[in-house]
Amino acid sequence: MSYLKLSKKIFWCSGFFIFLFWAILLTGCGSGSDNSGTPNANAGDDQEVLTAETASLDGEASTGVETATWTFSSRPTGSAAALVNEDNLTPTFTPDVNGDYVVQLSINSGASTDTVTITASEVQAVVSVPASSAVTTRTRFNTTEYVIDAEDTGGILSAATSQVSALASVAGPKAATVSNYLWEQVEGPNATTTNGSSNETLEFTAPALTDLYNVADHYKWQVFPISRNDAKMVFKLTVTGSNGGTDTTFFTVYLEDDGSELHPASGLPNVAVGETVYLAGPDLKASTANTTTQLEGGPITDWSWTLSVPDGSSATFVDSGTTSSTLQTPKFVPDGAGLYTVSYSSVTGAYAGATAATTVKSPGTLTINAADWVGVGTIGDTTPASPQCATCHDGSVQADKQTG
Repeated sequence: MSYLKLSKKIFWCSGFFIFLFWAILLTGCGSGSDNSGTPNANAGDDQEVLTAETASLDGEASTGVETATWTFSSRPTGSAAALVNEDNLTPTFTPDVNGDYVVQLSINSGASTDTVTITASEVQAVVSVPASSAVTTRTRFNTTEYVIDAEDTGGILSAATSQVSALASVAGPKAATVSNYLWEQVEGPNATTTNGSSNETLEFTAPALTDLYNVADHYKWQVFPISRNDAKMVFKLTVTGSNGGTDTTFFTVYLEDDGSELHPASGLPNVAVGETVYLAGPDLKASTANTTTQLEGGPITDWSWTLSVPDGSSATFVDSGTTSSTLQTPKFVPDGAGLYTVSYSSVTGAYAGATAATTVKSPGTLTINAADWVGVGTIGDTTPASPQCATCHDGSVQADKQTG
């Protein structure tokens, strides 16, 4: 082979690989999406935007994209909004009327489609948590939740990031601003507001554990039943704009106890080792009069608890570090299996009557049985051993309740 022919061959091969390199590079960067695999349109998450301000769509999570086309499936009555760059995975449009805009993404000439809803309004109510707030966050089941400790001061929620559109009102164009804030608590134990309910911020003190009491809890000495909703406070923010528009949003804050989640408890005396046991002392007269001559006495205002533990346990009440407590709602953590006995009494709450003038709430006891979890017995394809649940609930003795 001549030198000239060899040079031409090397040149041709080099040019081909350079062309192939740039072709691959440009193809990968063209849309920002995954162009491989089965076509699957993904129009992105639903959004809330301000009317008369640009809304951005995002279909870059789509796969197998060769071509992309966006179209309106529906628009509010009277809207003339138009899509910009509708053949791109990231088009935009400007909503010109309040309401829902449903936009469809079609890839590869209809091989796959998906829709997204953009809700436009003149006002957006937004709640944020400033850095100075006692409200913090935790991650639970891969979800970020906002929390505050019971009785903590300095809880602050802010509406400062709420927005108002410059869209003309019925009175004509004008500078649009927020004209009114309204904060309300619509669910959960009551927080104490410290700066009113019509400011840009809501400042509050978190409720105490006794504020989680339900109606019956005020009359009984008991293991404290706590549901997840008992520890969930829901706040409502309504923002009104000077353009006449309004918007409402809701914000949830959970109560914690010294930085720990308040785990739901049934109030039953059977608990797991290592789980916190809360006790509830009544604050209303906790028993009934025996005779017609006795009248209702005053409320209970003092509480005396004494904890007896099984052999080997060193459990104490958390508040005192001893086996005695005078809190209305004390707590302890069983550190071993066995029976824990809690004695209780009070001096206040006496009856009035000729034969019972000095009678106090009858002292009594609560017995809490702490035990280890036995488990289902099938985790990781293990074989259940007695007394694990699956030894019976495997379909042979009782219905299968541990799989699926």
